[in-house]
Formats: sequence, structure tokens, C-alpha cells
Amino acid sequence: TYDEYAKIPGINFSTIKHMRDSPKACRAVLDADSRDGDTDSRAMLRFQHALVLEPEVVERDFAFFTGKTSQGKAWDEANAEASKAGQTIVKAGTPTKKRDIAAARAMAKVVRAHPDVAHALLTGETEVVVEGMDKEWGRIIKSRQDLLSPMWWLDMKDYGSTNHRHCGRRAWDLGAVHQAAFNRRCLIAAGRRLPEHWGLICVQSKPYIDAVRLTIDPNDIDAADAELTKWVGRLAECERTNTWPGHSDGMLDLPSYAFAPEIEDFTFGEE
Repeated sequence: TYDEYAKIPGINFSTIKHMRDSPKACRAVLDADSRDGDTDSRAMLRFQHALVLEPEVVERDFAFFTGKTSQGKAWDEANAEASKAGQTIVKAGTPTKKRDIAAARAMAKVVRAHPDVAHALLTGETEVVVEGMDKEWGRIIKSRQDLLSPMWWLDMKDYGSTNHRHCGRRAWDLGAVHQAAFNRRCLIAAGRRLPEHWGLICVQSKPYIDAVRLTIDPNDIDAADAELTKWVGRLAECERTNTWPGHSDGMLDLPSYAFAPEIEDFTFGEE
């Protein structure tokens, strides 16, 4: 289970990725409880993953709350029962929540029917816990990998669209390629065989259901791995000095398109 995985020693990507922001952000995650900040959207995300990767555990691992509001005695009792059973609560008490659950089930059917996913499910493993000593970093690292087969490493992402450029931007913003690089390190540390290809299963449920497999360029994984190594080096320095700085003072850093002139602003004269 997720709680059992959380107790395994070692650093995971969900922690080290915050060094991309700042050491202070990473320190806050290290100090937090593993379930701090749990939200309805995260519960739905776990539900979606279970429907795709382990549909047989849905009844065991999820409880559906049919109350109209997440307050009061009924909600408190449902939370207590779910906590005791090690379950995630999925809200199902309003038409909107019911539609979300129906969409998740429909999406899972589409994803599982995708040829690459279907092949990986048939020949591989799901929710694979991989751990080992990374010799370069000198650290125990761990991961819980969505779908791993000899042909494919696949991770499911709901970016709200399956447009390739949109997914590429979201993958960069949220560190999906860095996650692939980290998981590759975990496989190497554990002495496991690497898959032939690395990819994301990007999905959307509105305004229509769609799922695509987008391959990650191995060169991009290598570049992300180099950044990971820098983050781990900075983490080691913070641990040595017990100093965890946030962002420093400086100039406002505007994006490259800020104040960029429009093409209409130029006047072209005839030669």
C-alpha cells in the first residue's frame, strides 16, 4: 500500500523534486507528514490510477462518501472508518462528483484499451516498488512506478489535454521527465533491466475522453538526470550545513515574451 511504501527508507522523487524550487521548499516536505495536504483531486487521481493499473483493489482501497457535504457527524464517521481500513475517500454525494467518478471509469476503459498500455499490462508489472543504493549519489533511493514492462516504462498523467505541445509544457513544469530519470536510476540501483522505451500516457476526460502515448526522448532523460544530480549535491550541502535557503533577492525575472513587440508594431518601408 502507499502507507507501507512511505515507511520504506530512502529518498523519492516526490521529495527531491522540490529542490528545483528551493532547499527551503524541500525541507518543508521532509518535515511534513506523508499525507499532509491531501485533497479531493489527489484522491481522484489515486482512484484513476487504481482503475487503470489495479482495478482489482478499488473495492478494497477506496470508500465512496455519498453525503452532500464534507462536514458534520456523517463525514467524521466516514473518515474514521476509511482511516481504520486504510482507504482513500472519494466524494460521491453530488451530481458533479458522480459525473467525475463515471468519467474516471470511462477513461480507465479507454486507457486500458490503448495498444501500448494493453501490451504493457499483459507483459509487465503495475505499481512496482523499486529501491536500491545509488552508487553515484551514495543514497538509498526508492520509487513506486506506474507501469513497467520489458518494452515500456509508462506513467499516467492527466494534464487536461492530449495535445502534444500542451503535454510537453506540463511535463516540463511538473517534472515528469525528471521523474522518468529518477525512476531509471532506481531500476539501475536495484539491478533491474531497463525498458526499451520511456513514455507518458496523457489523458483527458473533458470535453471528451482521450488517451495518447507520448514517448520521452532518451536525450531529455539524460539532461534531466544531470539536473537531478545537481539537486542531490545541493541537498547534501544543505544537510551538511543545516542551512536551507529559500529564494534570494534580485531583479524581477520576466518571461521572454514580456513586452515583446507585436508584428504590427513594425513599419516596413518599400525598398
